[in-house]
Amino acid sequence: MTHSVGLRQYKLLIQEKDSKVFVDPSSSVLQLDFPDFLTDFIAQNAIQQNEKEVERSWKFKEILADLPGCSRGWISYGVYGFASRLEDGKTGELNYARKRDDNEVIDLYYRYWLPEFENFVLVSFQSFSGRSCITLVLSAMQTLFEKKNPQHRLLYSKLLPSDATGKIYEGKPVKNLRLVSRKPTTDLAARFFNNEDQKTSRMSVTINAGRGRSFGILSEMLQNLPPDSNSVITHNGIEFDEAIAGVEIGNKIRPIGVFGAHSDVGVVDVTEEIVKGDDDGHPTYESINKTADDILNGLYDSLHGTQS
Repeated sequence: MTHSVGLRQYKLLIQEKDSKVFVDPSSSVLQLDFPDFLTDFIAQNAIQQNEKEVERSWKFKEILADLPGCSRGWISYGVYGFASRLEDGKTGELNYARKRDDNEVIDLYYRYWLPEFENFVLVSFQSFSGRSCITLVLSAMQTLFEKKNPQHRLLYSKLLPSDATGKIYEGKPVKNLRLVSRKPTTDLAARFFNNEDQKTSRMSVTINAGRGRSFGILSEMLQNLPPDSNSVITHNGIEFDEAIAGVEIGNKIRPIGVFGAHSDVGVVDVTEEIVKGDDDGHPTYESINKTADDILNGLYDSLHGTQS
């Protein structure tokens, strides 16, 4: 199975501490407005930031800052603190013995977008096989922004299918639904393979609507899901702990997590549509940048109409 690539979308808002009123990110009431702050924040964190308590590192590698309050590029995300062996995938021969202070670094895509005449900022962050540095980056951004603007708060929230205020997916038709069980109670592998020790670690069931049809709109489906993400969906005696719905986002049917572990809900799985480099197996900038643009524009259009 190929390494999964996801995009998580966030909304940033600036709020006055006393009145709780939301403020235009470009407003002159701010001691340092968001466009200037973002420029400084990216520049200051273009050198490696070591988070020693969690043994992680990150830094920005900006590629384009075309408009005020906008930036896109890579975040180099590192993990260290443990030793391991790097072996040849074909021969099993040792290529390198990794030490505890070696930093394993991958590049993850990011995009900040301040839409014109809006009081919010949209952000897209990439994950790779579940690896993500979103919390580290947004926490650092929040802390520094509020230090520069002591009378204001920087708030961030992930855009979720159940977002009652944004309603970004409310009327989207569901074209397919995939249910996933990470601990299946029945072992189908033993039925098809002559290996009694073979175990099924993950099972999924996908249902598709007929051509040109849908099962209904997403908001109706969400009402029928368990309210507690720690519970399960039970069907024919099988417990499923994750659900992914195929809905139209940015002119394409894309899978989005709608139920399961909190970190997976709201993630748009783009594994099948991006292009990976032959040498490194990671998304090419051109492909993931185009996909992120399409998703953010689609989400924005769902709220406010077309804006490029």
